[in-house]
Amino acid sequence: MEAVYRDYSPKGVRFYFIYKALAHPETNGYVQPVSLEERLMHIREAKAKLGSGIPWLCDTMDNDALHALGNAPNSEFIIDPEGKVVVKRVWSRPDELRKDLAKLVGKVDPPTRVEDLGIRPYFRKSTEGSSTKRLTLPANLRPLRVTTALSEDPYYVKLRAEVEPEVLEGQPGQLYLGFRLDPLYSVHWNNLAGPFEFEIRSAKGVVIKPNRGKGPKIESETDSAPREFLVEVKPNGKQEARSFQVVVRYFACHDTEGWCRAFTHTYTVQLEADPDGGRVMRGNRGRRGPAMAGPRGGRFRPPFAPGGDRVMGVITNVDGASGEITLRTRSGETQSFRITDATRIMRRGRGRPEPLQRERLQKGMRVMLQPGKADDGGKPPVVRMMVMRGPS
Repeated sequence: MEAVYRDYSPKGVRFYFIYKALAHPETNGYVQPVSLEERLMHIREAKAKLGSGIPWLCDTMDNDALHALGNAPNSEFIIDPEGKVVVKRVWSRPDELRKDLAKLVGKVDPPTRVEDLGIRPYFRKSTEGSSTKRLTLPANLRPLRVTTALSEDPYYVKLRAEVEPEVLEGQPGQLYLGFRLDPLYSVHWNNLAGPFEFEIRSAKGVVIKPNRGKGPKIESETDSAPREFLVEVKPNGKQEARSFQVVVRYFACHDTEGWCRAFTHTYTVQLEADPDGGRVMRGNRGRRGPAMAGPRGGRFRPPFAPGGDRVMGVITNVDGASGEITLRTRSGETQSFRITDATRIMRRGRGRPEPLQRERLQKGMRVMLQPGKADDGGKPPVVRMMVMRGPS
């Protein structure tokens, strides 16, 4: 996209990124902001880390622009000077955009190449520094609406609340409460002062057990790993506006400013699906359905939705003899998998995806794959793989 911008902005074409609700919160550690100010902080972070020259527009906290433009997580539009939409895509494809602009504005020859930009992909290194084992979660969890109370201090910790689908239909099930430090604020847990604690209060139309909990004992003095809990939840009665409050207490220290303080924050959780809550890409930690919830009860199916776990990343090594491939994932981690005779490999093309032979896999390809269950001591086999982009 940056290469297209470099070629066509001198021709009077205006480019904009629109920041809206994160489609995949927790990717590279970034979590959903709770205020417009934090959204603007995310934009400044993106400008600094990605090095793009394209201007940004910021959507409202109610995501009015997202909804008006069709609710897709990565859509693309060409709008003419009279305000008419002449081209729209559910999924942005810069190569196709260049072809459209060549027809509408004129061809650029020679075009700017990606390697001419001097921009490298940004992967935020994990700073969790903890051996805390992450939870294995139930299938098909749905995000809930979470709001924050007024506070003089920033919400250094963000709450991710999700439930099993049957809970939204009035049946008992499991509730996931995940508390993650926001990397915008450069703070870490102070494990010497006491563990993280949460308490459920003011529950209306719902029973939650246990209604309080403490984080695990951590041997290291500090870390930034999430604090996660699974509790039982049961809607009680026919009350329409079911909700509860989550009060958290924790000790945090700032990485550069040097202060360490105790904090108490309150979140209000509505027992209703958040259509703009996004989908956390948890890798092998839980199983997910092939489609993610769309705004106002709709469903949006991404270009490749194999079902189950999904891993996205760039191939950094291919061993043709063993069939092993290594990926650098979106979070910056390295994972290895096995390609077998049963692996279905597809490559995104101009039209429908096309089959790709395993021998044509190579370093630099950006892929999305579904891993299967690994044998004892072995690498997880790949069930399905989509090659999203060739070597850069």
